[in-house]
Amino acid sequence: NYSYTEEEGVTLITDENGKVVKAVVSGVNGKVPEGLFYNNTPGTEATPMDRWSDLEEVVIEEGVTEIGENAFSVCTNLKKVTLPQSLQKIGEGAFEYCTSLNEIQIPENVTVIGQRAFHCCKKLTSVTIPAGVTEIDDATFAYCEELSTVVIPETVTKIGRAAFQNCGFSSINIPATVKETDYRAFAGCHSMQKATISVETVGEQTFYSCDALTEVEFTS
Repeated sequence: NYSYTEEEGVTLITDENGKVVKAVVSGVNGKVPEGLFYNNTPGTEATPMDRWSDLEEVVIEEGVTEIGENAFSVCTNLKKVTLPQSLQKIGEGAFEYCTSLNEIQIPENVTVIGQRAFHCCKKLTSVTIPAGVTEIDDATFAYCEELSTVVIPETVTKIGRAAFQNCGFSSINIPATVKETDYRAFAGCHSMQKATISVETVGEQTFYSCDALTEVEFTS
């Protein structure tokens, strides 16, 4: 037995125990508002509040073009997210600390993924970054510890500070279009054994503490 509650830009689906388990988001003026489901107690570090602690699934409807900053931050039980093809921008920290999220299909029209957008999504296993994205921003996928597969398109020219720090992949192919990696871009990727790279500027400690790394191939 589920009940449905309408709020501005969102339909909440509640189970028989009164827990919000699913949200269907239509947005406000084409945007998921900043902090809409931000599940954090003010003044604390990633401490979930009760209201969104049981949220397992989010469906964002077609017509939404932007997800605002921290829209779903610290929804620690969120496992499944469906994004619309109309989406163009994922804001800073949008899914930060969604520690149960294990997959995400980023639509091909997305051109901007903000800082820390998927930071500490510890169960995320694979991601394909759409062609059209030109920069992987600071800490975007940092501490995605089970991220074993990542595809970086040839539109990317810069990989930001700690963008993939402490990720779980065994190898990485950095396309020749990438001209710069920032500080600790791949630091702490303890399973990474091989990196293929063609970069003009390699940031300080880019591969710091990559204990298993035995081969770095520089291509022209």
